Amino acid sequence: MENISDHRLVHCKLNVEVYKRPPTTFYVRDYNMFMANEFQFDANSVNWMNVDILDNIKDKIKFLNDAITILFDIHAPLKLVKPKIRKYRPYITEAIKDMIKLKRKAYQKYKASGLENHRSYYKELCNIINEAIKREKIAYMKHRIKTTNKRPQEL
Repeated sequence: MENISDHRLVHCKLNVEVYKRPPTTFYVRDYNMFMANEFQFDANSVNWMNVDILDNIKDKIKFLNDAITILFDIHAPLKLVKPKIRKYRPYITEAIKDMIKLKRKAYQKYKASGLENHRSYYKELCNIINEAIKREKIAYMKHRIKTTNKRPQEL
C-alpha cells in the first residue's frame, strides 16, 4: 500500500478581539525648576490686602485662587503627562517584580558610583531576571496549553 501523505499547509484563522485602552493624558505640576526663594519673592509682591477690599466672599476666594494659580503657573507650570501603557504579561510573578525593583536599585547605585563591581552586579541581576522571565513564560504557556487542551478556542 502506498504511503498516504498530504503536504498541504495546515492553518487556522483566529478572530481575537484585542482591547485597546484609549490613551490617557493628564496634567501635573512640574517642580523640577522650582525655586522657593523666587516663589516667595513673587508671593510677597502680590497685593494680598485686596482681599480685605472685596465685599463678597466669592470674590475673595476667586482673587486668592487666581493669585495662587498665577504664582504656580509661573514657578511650576503644568506639564502634559502620558503614562506608559504596559503590556499584559500574566507570567510576571510577584517574585519577578521584586527582582526588577532590586535591579532598578542596583542600576541607580551603579549610575551614582560608576564602580565596575556595581555594574557587574547590575548586569548579573539583568541576566538572572531575563532567565526567570523566560522560565515563567514557558511554564505559563505550557499551563495554558494544558488547561485549554479540550477548548483550543480559549487559547
